[in-house]
Amino acid sequence: MAKDKELKSLGILLAVAIVLGLAFIVYYREAGNGDSLNSEKEEAPQANEAENYSSKIKVTFTNEVYPPDIYQSNPRLRTYVGKAQNTGNKTVNYIGIKVYYLDKDGKGIWEEIVSVNDTLKPNYIKEFPFGGAKVSSEWAGKVTYELTSLQFENDRRIEIPSRVDSRLSRPPFTNLLFPIF
Repeated sequence: MAKDKELKSLGILLAVAIVLGLAFIVYYREAGNGDSLNSEKEEAPQANEAENYSSKIKVTFTNEVYPPDIYQSNPRLRTYVGKAQNTGNKTVNYIGIKVYYLDKDGKGIWEEIVSVNDTLKPNYIKEFPFGGAKVSSEWAGKVTYELTSLQFENDRRIEIPSRVDSRLSRPPFTNLLFPIF
């Protein structure tokens, strides 16, 4: 009889432990989902703000040779100067630019992410390097680009989801730099 009481009490304790464990799991799953939903709701307006503001970032590519490559005689191997200008009214601390290098038929042959890490106040311009020995010899001097992320002053970096697109059938911005070949 003592053994039966002991087994009953162990069974009850085990059942209580299982119920508490399941309640604990359910509680923390719900608490975790609530936090992630709130953070997603907070990120959406910032992403929309960054996407809207991205039209105020003017990016140009030039045939001006970047200073360290001034003596490089082969135009395919030179590094060139690109410029990012903030034409909006907010200060931007970071701009992520994905540069696509195109062949003579306008098809993508290589891509790279270029970062502009300096503070760009309204109307400020920052130069950045692109091209160079890392680009394939099939590069025809044409590029397209997409803005991939922005960081406003005293804020965190915001990805621009609708701008990131690796398809080059219809590139968003095409710049014919110069016929270098």
